[in-house]
Amino acid sequence: MLTYAGIPSQISAPVVNVTAGSLTTAVSGSLYWQMQNRQGFNLYSTPTTINLTAGQGLSVTVPDCNCEGYEAISYILSFSPTNTYLAAYVIATYSALDVLPGTIILNKDDHFKTQLSIGNTSQLPTNKIEGMRVYVDAWGEIRAWVGGEWVAVYPQEFQTLISSTRSINGCDRQLSEFTEEQKQIIIRPDYAVDRSYSEPVKFWLRNETTSPYFAGRSISVGISWGDTDLTDLFFGAGAVNLTFLGYVKLTDGSLDTSASGGGEMTGINQRITYTNNNSGLILEKDLPSGYAYLVAVEIQVDVASLGGRVAENAQIEVSLSIGERVGYYSGVAAIIGNLISAGLDLRRIVPDTGLSAIALSGSGIVNGRSFIGVGERGVFGLVANTANQIVAINGNGTCLVVSELNAGQVLRAKIGTLNGIGKPVFAGEIALSSSTQLQINLTRPTAIRSDYPDVIAGNTKGIFNATSVRVWVGGYLYSVALEPDETTQILTLTGVGGSSSSVPVSELGLYTPVINSISAINGTSSFLSGNYLVFVAYYYENTVTSISHQGIIEMESDILSYIESSAKKYAIVLG
Repeated sequence: MLTYAGIPSQISAPVVNVTAGSLTTAVSGSLYWQMQNRQGFNLYSTPTTINLTAGQGLSVTVPDCNCEGYEAISYILSFSPTNTYLAAYVIATYSALDVLPGTIILNKDDHFKTQLSIGNTSQLPTNKIEGMRVYVDAWGEIRAWVGGEWVAVYPQEFQTLISSTRSINGCDRQLSEFTEEQKQIIIRPDYAVDRSYSEPVKFWLRNETTSPYFAGRSISVGISWGDTDLTDLFFGAGAVNLTFLGYVKLTDGSLDTSASGGGEMTGINQRITYTNNNSGLILEKDLPSGYAYLVAVEIQVDVASLGGRVAENAQIEVSLSIGERVGYYSGVAAIIGNLISAGLDLRRIVPDTGLSAIALSGSGIVNGRSFIGVGERGVFGLVANTANQIVAINGNGTCLVVSELNAGQVLRAKIGTLNGIGKPVFAGEIALSSSTQLQINLTRPTAIRSDYPDVIAGNTKGIFNATSVRVWVGGYLYSVALEPDETTQILTLTGVGGSSSSVPVSELGLYTPVINSISAINGTSSFLSGNYLVFVAYYYENTVTSISHQGIIEMESDILSYIESSAKKYAIVLG
Protein backbone atom coordinates (compact mmCIF):
# COMPACT_ATOMS: atom_id res chain seq x y z
CA MET A 1 0.00 0.00 0.00
CA LEU A 2 1.49 3.34 -1.10
CA THR A 3 0.90 6.69 0.60
CA TYR A 4 2.86 9.84 1.04
CA ALA A 5 4.88 9.82 4.26
CA GLY A 6 2.44 10.00 7.12
CA ILE A 7 1.71 11.91 10.30
CA PRO A 8 0.17 10.86 13.63
CA SER A 9 -3.45 9.80 13.34
CA GLN A 10 -4.32 12.31 16.06
CA ILE A 11 -2.44 14.73 18.31
CA SER A 12 -3.16 16.14 21.75
CA ALA A 13 -5.55 18.97 22.55
CA PRO A 14 -4.28 22.54 22.13
CA VAL A 15 -2.32 24.03 25.03
CA VAL A 16 -3.36 27.66 25.49
CA ASN A 17 -2.48 30.64 27.63
CA VAL A 18 -4.75 33.66 28.12
CA THR A 19 -2.96 36.94 27.40
CA ALA A 20 -3.74 40.60 27.04
CA GLY A 21 -5.26 41.31 23.65
CA SER A 22 -7.55 43.49 21.57
CA LEU A 23 -10.81 41.56 21.59
CA THR A 24 -13.79 43.91 21.65
CA THR A 25 -16.28 41.24 22.68
CA ALA A 26 -16.23 38.01 24.64
CA VAL A 27 -15.25 34.83 22.80
CA SER A 28 -16.01 31.30 23.96
CA GLY A 29 -15.91 27.91 22.32
CA SER A 30 -13.48 25.07 21.62
CA LEU A 31 -10.17 24.75 19.76
CA TYR A 32 -9.02 21.65 17.87
CA TRP A 33 -5.66 20.68 16.38
CA GLN A 34 -5.09 18.83 13.14
CA MET A 35 -2.00 18.06 11.10
CA GLN A 36 -1.65 17.85 7.33
CA ASN A 37 0.75 15.80 5.20
CA ARG A 38 1.09 15.98 1.42
CA GLN A 39 -2.16 14.13 0.80
CA GLY A 40 -4.58 15.04 3.58
CA PHE A 41 -5.44 15.53 7.21
CA ASN A 42 -5.47 13.58 10.44
CA LEU A 43 -8.30 13.49 12.97
CA TYR A 44 -9.39 16.44 15.09
CA SER A 45 -7.73 16.42 18.47
CA THR A 46 -9.76 16.43 21.63
CA PRO A 47 -10.98 19.99 22.29
CA THR A 48 -9.67 22.72 24.53
CA THR A 49 -12.42 25.00 25.85
CA ILE A 50 -11.76 28.74 25.96
CA ASN A 51 -13.63 31.63 27.57
CA LEU A 52 -12.21 35.05 26.79
CA THR A 53 -13.44 38.51 27.67
CA ALA A 54 -12.97 41.84 25.93
CA GLY A 55 -9.38 43.05 26.15
CA GLN A 56 -7.98 39.54 26.24
CA GLY A 57 -6.20 37.32 23.69
CA LEU A 58 -4.85 33.83 23.45
CA SER A 59 -1.45 32.21 22.92
CA VAL A 60 -1.63 28.69 21.45
CA THR A 61 1.46 26.48 21.65
CA VAL A 62 2.18 24.62 18.41
CA PRO A 63 3.53 21.19 19.46
CA ASP A 64 6.46 19.41 17.88
CA CYS A 65 4.91 16.18 16.67
CA ASN A 66 7.49 15.51 13.98
CA CYS A 67 9.31 12.17 14.00
CA GLU A 68 12.05 10.97 11.66
CA GLY A 69 9.59 8.84 9.75
CA TYR A 70 6.92 11.52 9.30
CA GLU A 71 6.62 14.30 6.75
CA ALA A 72 4.23 16.91 8.11
CA ILE A 73 3.34 19.97 6.05
CA SER A 74 1.35 22.06 8.49
CA TYR A 75 -0.59 22.29 11.74
CA ILE A 76 -4.23 23.40 11.43
CA LEU A 77 -6.16 25.14 14.22
CA SER A 78 -9.95 25.03 14.07
CA PHE A 79 -12.44 26.87 16.28
CA SER A 80 -16.02 26.00 17.20
CA PRO A 81 -18.06 28.77 18.85
CA THR A 82 -20.65 26.18 19.90
CA ASN A 83 -18.31 23.65 21.56
CA THR A 84 -19.07 20.92 19.01
CA TYR A 85 -16.54 19.55 16.54
CA LEU A 86 -19.17 19.55 13.77
CA ALA A 87 -19.10 23.34 13.90
CA ALA A 88 -15.30 23.68 14.11
CA TYR A 89 -13.75 25.59 11.21
CA VAL A 90 -10.19 26.55 10.27
CA ILE A 91 -8.96 29.83 11.73
CA ALA A 92 -5.15 29.49 11.53
CA THR A 93 -2.27 27.29 10.33
CA TYR A 94 1.40 26.91 11.18
CA SER A 95 4.05 25.44 8.87
CA ALA A 96 5.61 22.23 10.16
CA LEU A 97 8.88 23.45 8.62
CA ASP A 98 9.01 26.46 10.93
CA VAL A 99 10.54 26.41 14.40
CA LEU A 100 8.85 23.91 16.68
CA PRO A 101 7.45 24.17 19.26
CA GLY A 102 5.91 27.39 17.96
CA THR A 103 3.21 29.87 18.91
CA ILE A 104 0.03 31.19 17.30
CA ILE A 105 -1.31 34.45 18.74
CA LEU A 106 -5.05 35.03 18.56
CA ASN A 107 -5.79 38.50 19.93
CA LYS A 108 -8.11 40.20 17.40
CA ASP A 109 -11.81 39.78 16.65
CA ASP A 110 -10.93 38.75 13.07
CA HIS A 111 -8.87 35.83 14.38
CA PHE A 112 -11.93 34.01 15.73
CA LYS A 113 -14.24 34.54 12.74
CA THR A 114 -15.30 31.35 10.99
CA GLN A 115 -16.87 30.80 7.57
CA LEU A 116 -16.22 34.44 6.63
CA SER A 117 -17.98 35.31 3.37
CA ILE A 118 -17.73 38.76 1.77
CA GLY A 119 -18.68 40.41 -1.50
CA ASN A 120 -15.40 41.93 -2.67
CA THR A 121 -11.75 42.31 -1.76
CA SER A 122 -12.28 45.71 -0.11
CA GLN A 123 -13.96 43.84 2.75
CA LEU A 124 -11.06 41.49 3.42
CA PRO A 125 -9.95 41.26 7.08
CA THR A 126 -7.34 43.81 8.08
CA ASN A 127 -5.99 41.71 10.95
CA LYS A 128 -4.76 38.77 8.91
CA ILE A 129 -3.29 35.62 10.41
CA GLU A 130 -1.60 32.74 8.62
CA GLY A 131 -4.13 30.19 7.41
CA MET A 132 -7.33 32.20 7.95
CA ARG A 133 -9.96 31.46 5.27
CA VAL A 134 -12.44 33.67 3.47
CA TYR A 135 -14.89 33.36 0.59
CA VAL A 136 -15.08 36.39 -1.72
CA ASP A 137 -17.90 36.63 -4.28
CA ALA A 138 -15.54 38.31 -6.74
CA TRP A 139 -13.18 35.32 -6.51
CA GLY A 140 -15.90 32.71 -6.51
CA GLU A 141 -13.84 30.49 -4.21
CA ILE A 142 -12.44 30.08 -0.72
CA ARG A 143 -8.89 31.27 -0.25
CA ALA A 144 -6.46 31.17 2.68
CA TRP A 145 -3.87 33.72 3.72
CA VAL A 146 -0.60 31.85 3.13
CA GLY A 147 2.87 33.33 2.87
CA GLY A 148 1.60 36.88 2.36
CA GLU A 149 -1.04 36.15 -0.32
CA TRP A 150 -4.52 34.74 -0.71
CA VAL A 151 -4.30 31.18 -2.08
CA ALA A 152 -7.14 28.90 -3.19
CA VAL A 153 -7.68 25.90 -0.91
CA TYR A 154 -8.71 22.34 -1.62
CA PRO A 155 -11.14 21.04 -0.69
CA GLN A 156 -13.19 24.21 -1.13
CA GLU A 157 -14.45 24.08 2.43
CA PHE A 158 -14.00 26.08 5.61
CA GLN A 159 -13.75 22.82 7.51
CA THR A 160 -11.08 20.08 7.25
CA LEU A 161 -12.94 17.52 9.37
CA ILE A 162 -12.52 13.89 8.29
CA SER A 163 -14.24 10.79 9.62
CA SER A 164 -11.20 8.53 9.21
CA THR A 165 -7.60 8.95 8.14
CA ARG A 166 -8.45 6.42 5.38
CA SER A 167 -11.44 8.39 4.09
CA ILE A 168 -11.43 11.04 1.37
CA ASN A 169 -8.91 13.77 2.28
CA GLY A 170 -7.41 11.53 4.97
CA CYS A 171 -3.66 11.43 5.57
CA ASP A 172 -3.49 7.61 5.29
CA ARG A 173 -5.62 7.02 2.22
CA GLN A 174 -4.12 4.75 -0.41
CA LEU A 175 -2.96 6.84 -3.37
CA SER A 176 -4.44 4.45 -5.91
CA GLU A 177 -7.94 5.33 -4.59
CA PHE A 178 -7.70 9.04 -5.49
CA THR A 179 -9.81 10.34 -8.36
CA GLU A 180 -8.34 13.01 -10.61
CA GLU A 181 -10.36 15.66 -8.81
CA GLN A 182 -9.35 14.41 -5.37
CA LYS A 183 -5.68 14.63 -6.36
CA GLN A 184 -6.01 18.42 -6.14
CA ILE A 185 -5.42 18.12 -2.41
CA ILE A 186 -1.91 16.73 -2.94
CA ILE A 187 0.83 19.20 -2.13
CA ARG A 188 3.46 18.77 -4.82
CA PRO A 189 6.64 20.84 -4.95
CA ASP A 190 7.30 22.97 -8.03
CA TYR A 191 10.33 22.11 -10.13
CA ALA A 192 12.22 24.45 -12.47
CA VAL A 193 13.37 21.68 -14.89
CA ASP A 194 16.93 23.01 -14.69
CA ARG A 195 18.82 19.79 -13.88
CA SER A 196 19.00 20.69 -10.21
CA TYR A 197 17.62 18.30 -7.61
CA SER A 198 13.95 18.81 -6.88
CA GLU A 199 12.60 19.04 -3.37
CA PRO A 200 12.56 15.46 -2.06
CA VAL A 201 9.13 13.90 -1.59
CA LYS A 202 8.80 11.08 0.90
CA PHE A 203 6.64 7.99 0.42
CA TRP A 204 5.58 5.12 2.63
CA LEU A 205 5.33 1.62 1.22
CA ARG A 206 3.21 0.17 4.00
CA ASN A 207 2.95 -3.39 5.20
CA GLU A 208 -0.51 -3.62 6.68
CA THR A 209 -0.83 -7.35 6.19
CA THR A 210 -0.52 -9.82 9.06
CA SER A 211 2.79 -11.21 7.77
CA PRO A 212 6.18 -9.64 7.05
CA TYR A 213 7.36 -8.80 3.56
CA PHE A 214 10.40 -11.04 3.34
CA ALA A 215 13.88 -9.74 2.67
CA GLY A 216 15.09 -9.77 -0.91
CA ARG A 217 12.01 -8.28 -2.55
CA SER A 218 12.79 -5.35 -4.84
CA ILE A 219 11.35 -1.85 -5.01
CA SER A 220 9.84 -0.92 -8.37
CA VAL A 221 9.20 2.65 -9.52
CA GLY A 222 7.01 4.20 -12.22
CA ILE A 223 6.55 7.76 -13.47
CA SER A 224 3.43 9.06 -15.22
CA TRP A 225 1.63 12.19 -16.31
CA GLY A 226 -2.10 11.54 -16.35
CA ASP A 227 -2.57 8.41 -18.44
CA THR A 228 0.86 8.74 -20.07
CA ASP A 229 3.57 6.42 -18.78
CA LEU A 230 6.85 8.35 -18.68
CA THR A 231 8.89 5.69 -16.90
CA ASP A 232 11.19 5.02 -19.86
CA LEU A 233 11.70 8.75 -20.49
CA PHE A 234 12.69 9.64 -16.94
CA PHE A 235 14.74 6.52 -16.32
CA GLY A 236 16.52 6.84 -19.65
CA ALA A 237 17.46 10.38 -18.74
CA GLY A 238 18.72 9.25 -15.32
CA ALA A 239 16.25 11.73 -13.89
CA VAL A 240 14.83 9.82 -10.91
CA ASN A 241 16.80 9.67 -7.69
CA LEU A 242 15.82 7.51 -4.74
CA THR A 243 17.03 7.68 -1.15
CA PHE A 244 16.19 4.87 1.27
CA LEU A 245 15.67 6.27 4.77
CA GLY A 246 14.65 3.24 6.83
CA TYR A 247 11.63 1.34 8.16
CA VAL A 248 8.93 3.45 9.84
CA LYS A 249 6.76 2.16 12.66
CA LEU A 250 3.27 3.22 11.61
CA THR A 251 1.95 3.76 15.14
CA ASP A 252 4.51 6.35 16.24
CA GLY A 253 6.66 7.40 13.25
CA SER A 254 9.89 6.09 14.77
CA LEU A 255 12.55 5.12 12.26
CA ASP A 256 14.42 1.82 12.28
CA THR A 257 17.71 1.84 10.33
CA SER A 258 19.31 -1.17 12.03
CA ALA A 259 20.53 -4.20 10.11
CA SER A 260 19.30 -7.58 11.32
CA GLY A 261 22.86 -8.63 12.15
CA GLY A 262 23.75 -5.38 13.91
CA GLY A 263 24.93 -2.01 12.67
CA GLU A 264 23.02 0.00 10.08
CA MET A 265 21.27 -1.18 6.95
CA THR A 266 23.32 -0.54 3.83
CA GLY A 267 22.40 2.43 1.67
CA ILE A 268 20.69 4.52 4.34
CA ASN A 269 20.60 8.18 3.18
CA GLN A 270 22.48 7.38 -0.02
CA ARG A 271 21.02 8.80 -3.23
CA ILE A 272 20.60 6.22 -6.03
CA THR A 273 19.82 7.06 -9.65
CA TYR A 274 17.14 4.75 -11.04
CA THR A 275 18.25 3.44 -14.44
CA ASN A 276 17.50 0.45 -16.67
CA ASN A 277 14.38 -0.39 -14.66
CA ASN A 278 16.53 -1.17 -11.64
CA SER A 279 16.09 0.88 -8.50
CA GLY A 280 18.97 -0.82 -6.72
CA LEU A 281 16.68 -0.97 -3.70
CA ILE A 282 15.64 -4.19 -2.02
CA LEU A 283 14.29 -5.18 1.36
CA GLU A 284 17.55 -5.82 3.18
CA LYS A 285 15.67 -7.42 6.04
CA ASP A 286 12.06 -8.45 6.57
CA LEU A 287 9.62 -5.52 6.61
CA PRO A 288 7.40 -6.35 9.59
CA SER A 289 3.65 -5.94 9.70
CA GLY A 290 2.84 -2.44 10.95
CA TYR A 291 5.90 -0.86 9.34
CA ALA A 292 6.54 1.07 6.13
CA TYR A 293 9.51 1.31 3.80
CA LEU A 294 10.44 5.01 3.71
CA VAL A 295 11.95 6.37 0.52
CA ALA A 296 12.51 9.93 -0.72
CA VAL A 297 12.13 10.62 -4.44
CA GLU A 298 13.77 13.49 -6.32
CA ILE A 299 13.65 14.57 -9.95
CA GLN A 300 16.77 15.82 -11.72
CA VAL A 301 16.13 16.66 -15.36
CA ASP A 302 16.33 19.48 -17.90
CA VAL A 303 13.98 20.51 -20.71
CA ALA A 304 16.08 18.86 -23.44
CA SER A 305 15.94 15.48 -21.69
CA LEU A 306 12.13 15.51 -21.72
CA GLY A 307 12.03 15.62 -25.50
CA GLY A 308 8.83 17.64 -25.64
CA ARG A 309 6.80 14.81 -24.05
CA VAL A 310 5.88 16.74 -20.89
CA ALA A 311 3.96 20.01 -20.85
CA GLU A 312 4.75 22.98 -18.67
CA ASN A 313 3.06 22.77 -15.25
CA ALA A 314 2.42 19.05 -15.74
CA GLN A 315 1.61 17.13 -12.54
CA ILE A 316 4.12 14.28 -12.49
CA GLU A 317 3.12 11.25 -10.43
CA VAL A 318 5.34 8.61 -8.86
CA SER A 319 4.27 5.05 -8.15
CA LEU A 320 6.24 2.62 -6.01
CA SER A 321 5.65 -1.00 -5.20
CA ILE A 322 7.30 -3.94 -3.50
CA GLY A 323 7.70 -6.70 -6.07
CA GLU A 324 7.55 -10.44 -5.53
CA ARG A 325 10.10 -11.22 -8.23
CA VAL A 326 10.99 -9.40 -11.40
CA GLY A 327 12.81 -12.22 -13.17
CA TYR A 328 11.36 -13.12 -16.56
CA TYR A 329 9.50 -16.41 -16.78
CA SER A 330 10.57 -18.69 -19.62
CA GLY A 331 9.22 -22.13 -20.43
CA VAL A 332 12.61 -23.07 -21.87
CA ALA A 333 14.32 -21.84 -18.73
CA ALA A 334 11.93 -23.86 -16.60
CA ILE A 335 12.94 -27.01 -18.49
CA ILE A 336 16.67 -26.29 -18.18
CA GLY A 337 16.56 -25.88 -14.41
CA ASN A 338 18.40 -23.73 -11.90
CA LEU A 339 21.76 -22.39 -12.99
CA ILE A 340 24.17 -19.47 -13.09
CA SER A 341 25.15 -18.61 -16.66
CA ALA A 342 28.77 -17.99 -17.65
CA GLY A 343 29.77 -14.35 -18.10
CA LEU A 344 30.03 -11.33 -15.87
CA ASP A 345 30.97 -12.37 -12.31
CA LEU A 346 28.74 -15.45 -12.01
CA ARG A 347 26.73 -13.89 -9.18
CA ARG A 348 29.37 -15.13 -6.77
CA ILE A 349 29.45 -13.98 -3.17
CA VAL A 350 32.49 -12.09 -1.86
CA PRO A 351 33.12 -10.40 1.49
CA ASP A 352 32.23 -6.86 2.43
CA THR A 353 33.11 -5.07 5.65
CA GLY A 354 31.19 -5.89 8.79
CA LEU A 355 28.34 -8.37 8.77
CA SER A 356 27.58 -8.10 5.07
CA ALA A 357 28.73 -9.54 1.77
CA ILE A 358 28.48 -8.65 -1.92
CA ALA A 359 26.65 -10.58 -4.62
CA LEU A 360 28.63 -9.87 -7.78
CA SER A 361 27.01 -9.31 -11.17
CA GLY A 362 25.60 -12.22 -13.09
CA SER A 363 22.82 -13.94 -15.00
CA GLY A 364 20.94 -17.11 -14.23
CA ILE A 365 17.74 -19.09 -13.88
CA VAL A 366 15.88 -19.87 -10.67
CA ASN A 367 12.58 -21.75 -10.75
CA GLY A 368 12.00 -20.94 -14.41
CA ARG A 369 12.67 -17.23 -14.01
CA SER A 370 15.71 -15.75 -15.70
CA PHE A 371 17.63 -12.67 -14.64
CA ILE A 372 20.12 -11.20 -17.07
CA GLY A 373 23.01 -8.87 -16.26
CA VAL A 374 21.96 -8.10 -12.70
CA GLY A 375 24.49 -5.77 -11.08
CA GLU A 376 26.23 -5.99 -7.73
CA ARG A 377 24.04 -5.89 -4.66
CA GLY A 378 24.65 -6.25 -0.97
CA VAL A 379 23.89 -9.41 0.96
CA PHE A 380 22.55 -8.52 4.38
CA GLY A 381 21.14 -10.09 7.51
CA LEU A 382 24.22 -12.00 8.66
CA VAL A 383 24.56 -12.77 12.36
CA ALA A 384 27.83 -12.40 14.25
CA ASN A 385 30.01 -15.39 15.21
CA THR A 386 27.86 -17.97 13.41
CA ALA A 387 28.81 -20.66 10.89
CA ASN A 388 26.97 -21.91 7.78
CA GLN A 389 24.45 -19.12 7.29
CA ILE A 390 22.33 -19.75 4.19
CA VAL A 391 22.49 -17.34 1.27
CA ALA A 392 19.55 -17.92 -1.07
CA ILE A 393 19.11 -16.64 -4.61
CA ASN A 394 15.71 -16.05 -6.23
CA GLY A 395 14.37 -15.47 -9.72
CA ASN A 396 15.12 -11.78 -9.41
CA GLY A 397 18.81 -12.57 -8.95
CA THR A 398 18.62 -11.22 -5.42
CA CYS A 399 20.86 -12.95 -2.87
CA LEU A 400 19.75 -12.82 0.72
CA VAL A 401 20.40 -14.48 4.06
CA VAL A 402 17.58 -16.79 5.20
CA SER A 403 17.09 -19.20 8.06
CA GLU A 404 15.71 -21.75 5.60
CA LEU A 405 15.00 -21.82 1.89
CA ASN A 406 11.53 -20.62 0.95
CA ALA A 407 9.53 -21.25 -2.21
CA GLY A 408 11.20 -19.60 -5.19
CA GLN A 409 14.67 -19.71 -3.62
CA VAL A 410 17.66 -21.99 -4.09
CA LEU A 411 20.96 -22.21 -2.27
CA ARG A 412 23.75 -20.00 -3.61
CA ALA A 413 26.31 -20.17 -0.80
CA LYS A 414 26.91 -20.59 2.90
CA ILE A 415 28.65 -17.87 4.87
CA GLY A 416 30.37 -18.06 8.23
CA THR A 417 31.12 -15.18 10.57
CA LEU A 418 33.06 -17.03 13.27
CA ASN A 419 35.45 -14.81 15.17
CA GLY A 420 39.06 -15.84 15.36
CA ILE A 421 42.60 -15.90 14.02
CA GLY A 422 43.04 -16.31 10.29
CA LYS A 423 45.57 -18.46 8.48
CA PRO A 424 49.11 -17.59 9.66
CA VAL A 425 51.82 -16.77 7.11
CA PHE A 426 55.50 -17.46 7.74
CA ALA A 427 57.33 -14.12 7.52
CA GLY A 428 60.87 -15.40 8.02
CA GLU A 429 63.59 -15.98 10.59
CA ILE A 430 65.44 -13.02 12.13
CA ALA A 431 68.11 -12.34 14.74
CA LEU A 432 67.03 -10.00 17.54
CA SER A 433 68.50 -8.68 20.76
CA SER A 434 67.76 -6.17 23.50
CA SER A 435 69.22 -3.42 21.29
CA THR A 436 67.01 -4.18 18.28
CA GLN A 437 63.34 -3.98 17.51
CA LEU A 438 61.37 -6.02 14.99
CA GLN A 439 59.87 -4.16 12.04
CA ILE A 440 57.39 -5.79 9.65
CA ASN A 441 56.27 -4.11 6.43
CA LEU A 442 52.80 -5.24 5.25
CA THR A 443 50.68 -4.48 2.20
CA ARG A 444 46.93 -4.75 2.50
CA PRO A 445 45.75 -7.62 0.27
CA THR A 446 43.38 -6.91 -2.60
CA ALA A 447 42.72 -10.52 -3.56
CA ILE A 448 41.19 -13.39 -1.63
CA ARG A 449 44.00 -15.78 -0.77
CA SER A 450 44.95 -18.07 -3.65
CA ASP A 451 44.72 -21.23 -1.52
CA TYR A 452 41.21 -20.46 -0.28
CA PRO A 453 39.13 -23.64 -0.76
CA ASP A 454 36.38 -22.16 -2.92
CA VAL A 455 35.81 -20.83 -6.46
CA ILE A 456 36.42 -17.27 -5.24
CA ALA A 457 40.11 -17.96 -4.49
CA GLY A 458 42.10 -15.08 -5.98
CA ASN A 459 39.01 -12.91 -6.55
CA THR A 460 39.77 -9.19 -6.33
CA LYS A 461 36.22 -7.84 -6.07
CA GLY A 462 35.67 -8.46 -2.39
CA ILE A 463 36.43 -5.94 0.34
CA PHE A 464 39.29 -6.65 2.73
CA ASN A 465 37.62 -7.18 6.09
CA ALA A 466 40.14 -8.24 8.76
CA THR A 467 39.90 -6.28 12.00
CA SER A 468 43.42 -6.55 13.48
CA VAL A 469 46.83 -8.27 13.15
CA ARG A 470 48.44 -11.04 15.16
CA VAL A 471 52.24 -11.58 15.15
CA TRP A 472 54.14 -14.54 16.66
CA VAL A 473 57.79 -13.91 17.50
CA GLY A 474 59.30 -17.09 18.85
CA GLY A 475 56.80 -18.40 21.35
CA TYR A 476 55.09 -15.06 21.98
CA LEU A 477 51.95 -13.55 20.44
CA TYR A 478 51.44 -9.82 19.86
CA SER A 479 48.22 -8.01 18.86
CA VAL A 480 48.41 -4.94 16.63
CA ALA A 481 45.61 -2.70 15.41
CA LEU A 482 45.02 -2.26 11.69
CA GLU A 483 45.39 1.22 10.32
CA PRO A 484 42.13 2.00 8.53
CA ASP A 485 42.25 2.81 4.82
CA GLU A 486 46.04 2.43 4.61
CA THR A 487 47.38 0.28 1.76
CA THR A 488 50.65 -0.36 3.60
CA GLN A 489 51.41 -0.62 7.29
CA ILE A 490 54.66 -0.89 9.22
CA LEU A 491 54.50 -2.82 12.48
CA THR A 492 57.19 -2.18 15.08
CA LEU A 493 57.46 -4.62 18.00
CA THR A 494 59.62 -4.15 21.08
CA GLY A 495 58.88 -7.45 22.79
CA VAL A 496 56.61 -5.74 25.32
CA GLY A 497 53.05 -6.96 25.84
CA GLY A 498 53.35 -10.38 24.29
CA SER A 499 51.75 -13.50 25.67
CA SER A 500 53.02 -17.06 25.48
CA SER A 501 51.39 -18.78 22.50
CA SER A 502 52.15 -21.32 19.81
CA VAL A 503 51.25 -20.65 16.18
CA PRO A 504 47.79 -22.16 15.52
CA VAL A 505 46.69 -24.12 12.51
CA SER A 506 43.80 -22.16 11.05
CA GLU A 507 41.98 -21.90 7.73
CA LEU A 508 39.68 -19.11 8.93
CA GLY A 509 39.39 -15.93 6.93
CA LEU A 510 39.55 -15.05 3.26
CA TYR A 511 42.67 -12.92 3.36
CA THR A 512 46.26 -13.46 4.45
CA PRO A 513 48.90 -10.77 5.03
CA VAL A 514 51.16 -9.71 2.18
CA ILE A 515 54.57 -9.42 3.84
CA ASN A 516 57.01 -7.14 2.06
CA SER A 517 59.87 -7.48 4.54
CA ILE A 518 60.91 -8.05 8.12
CA SER A 519 63.96 -6.39 9.60
CA ALA A 520 65.79 -5.67 12.84
CA ILE A 521 66.13 -1.95 13.51
CA ASN A 522 68.07 -0.18 16.23
CA GLY A 523 66.14 0.43 19.41
CA THR A 524 65.70 -0.80 22.94
CA SER A 525 63.53 -3.90 23.31
CA SER A 526 62.75 -6.82 25.59
CA PHE A 527 63.98 -9.43 23.12
CA LEU A 528 66.66 -11.80 24.28
CA SER A 529 69.54 -12.37 21.88
CA GLY A 530 68.73 -15.16 19.43
CA ASN A 531 67.07 -16.17 16.21
CA TYR A 532 63.29 -15.95 16.03
CA LEU A 533 60.71 -17.44 13.68
CA VAL A 534 58.08 -14.83 12.76
CA PHE A 535 54.50 -15.57 11.69
CA VAL A 536 51.76 -13.07 10.86
CA ALA A 537 47.98 -13.55 10.62
CA TYR A 538 44.87 -11.45 10.53
CA TYR A 539 42.24 -11.52 13.23
CA TYR A 540 38.54 -11.36 12.30
CA GLU A 541 35.69 -10.22 14.50
CA ASN A 542 32.04 -9.58 13.56
CA THR A 543 32.68 -10.02 9.86
CA VAL A 544 32.63 -12.63 7.10
CA THR A 545 35.27 -15.33 7.65
CA SER A 546 34.15 -18.09 5.28
CA ILE A 547 32.21 -18.43 2.03
CA SER A 548 31.34 -21.72 0.40
CA HIS A 549 29.49 -21.70 -2.92
CA GLN A 550 27.00 -24.56 -3.01
CA GLY A 551 23.70 -25.55 -4.50
CA ILE A 552 23.03 -23.90 -7.84
CA ILE A 553 25.20 -24.97 -10.79
CA GLU A 554 27.60 -22.58 -12.51
CA MET A 555 27.70 -23.09 -16.29
CA GLU A 556 30.79 -22.74 -18.45
CA SER A 557 28.74 -21.35 -21.37
CA ASP A 558 26.49 -18.31 -21.65
CA ILE A 559 23.31 -20.33 -22.00
CA LEU A 560 21.01 -17.38 -21.31
CA SER A 561 22.24 -15.52 -24.38
CA TYR A 562 21.53 -18.66 -26.40
CA ILE A 563 18.00 -18.84 -25.00
CA GLU A 564 17.41 -15.15 -25.68
CA SER A 565 18.69 -15.34 -29.28
CA SER A 566 16.66 -18.49 -29.94
CA ALA A 567 13.56 -16.77 -28.61
CA LYS A 568 14.16 -13.87 -30.99
CA LYS A 569 14.44 -16.23 -33.96
CA TYR A 570 11.19 -17.93 -33.08
CA ALA A 571 9.54 -14.56 -32.58
CA ILE A 572 10.53 -13.56 -36.13
CA VAL A 573 9.15 -16.80 -37.61
CA LEU A 574 5.87 -16.55 -35.72
CA GLY A 575 5.46 -12.79 -36.10
